[in-house]
Formats: sequence, C-alpha cells, structure tokens
Amino acid sequence: MSFDLSMFNTPMIPNAHRVQPGPRVAWTTPYGDVFTIRKIRPEDMIAMRDFCESLSYTTRYLRFGHGDFHLSDSELLHVCEPDHQQCTHLIALMTAGKHQQIVGSARFVMQGNGINAEFAIEVSDHWHHVGIGHRLMTALEHDARERGLRRMIGQVLASNAHMLDFIVDCGYEIHYHPEEAYLKLAIKRL
Repeated sequence: MSFDLSMFNTPMIPNAHRVQPGPRVAWTTPYGDVFTIRKIRPEDMIAMRDFCESLSYTTRYLRFGHGDFHLSDSELLHVCEPDHQQCTHLIALMTAGKHQQIVGSARFVMQGNGINAEFAIEVSDHWHHVGIGHRLMTALEHDARERGLRRMIGQVLASNAHMLDFIVDCGYEIHYHPEEAYLKLAIKRL
C-alpha cells in the first residue's frame, strides 16, 4: 500500500537523511520475560520468516490486506536488508534461555519530501497487550526525530479497530484516506 503523501509536503530539513546507529532497548517483565528492541540485520531472515508465518490468518489480513500473505525470498531479503538511508526497521526479540524469537516488527520508510515517513507495525498474536507495540513505536519515533523527520503517517484498515485504538493511544490522529474508503490515515507530528 503506497500513495502520494505530497499533500503533507513541507520544505526539506538539512541533515534529514543522516543515519543514526539506532535504538537498542531491553527490559524484563514482572514474569521474567526478557525483551530487546534493535535494528533488523540480514542474519534475522529465518527468524523474520518464522515471525510472519506465526501470525494468525486474521492478523495477516489486518496487517497485509490478505490472510494468506507469505514473504517471498526476495521480499524477505529486502525486509532484512533495508536501505538505511531511507528506512528504519526495528524488531522486538523475546529471549528464553539461549533462544531468541522475533515477537514484533516496526519500520518506517521516508517519503520523497524528506519530512514524512510511512510506518508499519506488527506484534505477534501471543504478545499483544504487554507493551511491545508501544515500546516499538516509541523507539521508531525516536529514530525518526533523530533523522529530522517531522511527521509519521500510517495506513490502517478502517475495520481494524484494535490497531486504530492503539494508534490513537500512541498520540496519532485518524483521518479519512484521500483515495481508499477502506483505509484510514494515522498521522502524528513528531
């Protein structure tokens, strides 16, 4: 899903494309679960495929627009090796002993004006409502601010009430999509 964000254009900011090392966040829940947020790496390809395959049909439908969504090898490579000049992709990892599992993914891609970025976020079905999404979004927005971006924009299915509630809770305003009635725009000034 991509559309022209020119209606949100503002002048280019100097140094907006400067790449930062990115956030690394770690925390332990009261139940002893250990989580880490970091940038995605090429060696995360298998774990990212496992994460996407573990999502329920409904979750895949709400995130990707169809429930039978699967990443091809080339798409997977593109996801795990993003253009760091234009994109930040963070993953949330849950550590159990020596094993780490991706339980959340969030990314933004800078738009042509260098001011806006379009975001996408997903958390594993088993880890909803424990704060992973909020921590991912906070880290993603921090990285966007560090790059000089001024606005985060997301496209959300109008029927995805849980995502719309989450996004509003993160401080986003919800608007009608200018081109597609089945979508809403979530917009936040950084």
